[in-house]
Amino acid sequence: MIGLVAVQRKILVLIYTCSKNNTVYDPNYANRKASELHKNRQELSPAYTA
Repeated sequence: MIGLVAVQRKILVLIYTCSKNNTVYDPNYANRKASELHKNRQELSPAYTA
């Protein structure tokens, strides 16, 4: 029962945040952000060049 309430609360917070910020839910948000971060790190000059 406690696990069910925790999941309900998490979904409620997600819905509230999306409606408050007027944004659409993106299920791939974390993956997209991680790939953008990785791409940005590759574009920078390397810290060590031999």
